[in-house]
Amino acid sequence: MSKNEVGKPVRLTNLINVTSILSIHYFEFDKNFHFKGEKHESWEMVYVDSGNVIITADDKKHILSQGEIIFHKPNEFHTISADGKKPTNVCVICFETKSKAMEWFRDKKMIFPKELRGYIKTIITEGEKTFKLPINDPEADIVQLAEKPAIGGLQIIKTSLEQLLIMLIRAGEGHNVKKKKSIDNLFESFFCLLQFFVQNRYIPHKNISFLFCFTPQRG
Repeated sequence: MSKNEVGKPVRLTNLINVTSILSIHYFEFDKNFHFKGEKHESWEMVYVDSGNVIITADDKKHILSQGEIIFHKPNEFHTISADGKKPTNVCVICFETKSKAMEWFRDKKMIFPKELRGYIKTIITEGEKTFKLPINDPEADIVQLAEKPAIGGLQIIKTSLEQLLIMLIRAGEGHNVKKKKSIDNLFESFFCLLQFFVQNRYIPHKNISFLFCFTPQRG
């Protein structure tokens, strides 16, 4: 086909464009860990993989449990501590972006969808192949490239983080409703079919009673 037959090419746009990575950390803190705090001009994402942490964001205090995530906006002073009861594992990613869509994450704390954990794993795995990552040092400087970084590692980290952020927005905006409706429709179709079989005596009433564990009332 010619270009005129298929129309104009669709220009690709970015909802979120991550321009720089400052740090990628996976911390294993003991129960008494405390970080005195910092603030910087970049965004920071904190995901609790296990245990509980106490986080302050400017004048607000948050307690995060396993499977929760929080975002620190640029120039927000923040601290993080273990809860003093048990060790905790935390993933922290610090990055730069000027995208307007990031306003959705301002002061955002939410439950991290389990189906998105693969993005975190990819970012950490590629980060280990691409950067010289410090171990358990929250005061470490900005990441440095490894002597032989993985081919395409930077791009995979960038696109994985961008996709993760977009999927979090979708989850927060209720874009999983379609899946719930499809399940509801499945049950509705099942009961309509069941009703048809019962009305046409393909299935005796006593069998239906046994299936749903109730005893039919006798008039």
